[in-house]
Amino acid sequence: MKEGKSGGFIHMGTISLLTVLLVVMLVVLSLLMLSGARQDYDYSQKLAQRKTEFYEANNQAQRIRQQVLLRLEEPSPELGDLSVTWQDDQITWQVPLGDSQVLRAAMTFRDGQWMITCWQVE
Repeated sequence: MKEGKSGGFIHMGTISLLTVLLVVMLVVLSLLMLSGARQDYDYSQKLAQRKTEFYEANNQAQRIRQQVLLRLEEPSPELGDLSVTWQDDQITWQVPLGDSQVLRAAMTFRDGQWMITCWQVE
């Protein structure tokens, strides 16, 4: 009988190779998960910024609307300093929303009262 040989199929080198392969796979999977988490974080930051810009523009448009309504209650309303356009029975204004969009609003006089007829992002 030979004393120096082992008769098994799995040698010490095969176990080491499988261990190295397992570690490499775990590292690759963790990097992929980290990349996905970073993309999700960046997307949520952009979304939060866009929502904040919209709400700020919406609040500004509401303030303009309130000022217009208060001035329209006066006997001779003057809207020249409010950056609104008054044509016939419609008053329109725009508020910048970010770099490339605006929030456009319009009120129309119907049935004895001013009603919002447009409030949209363009």
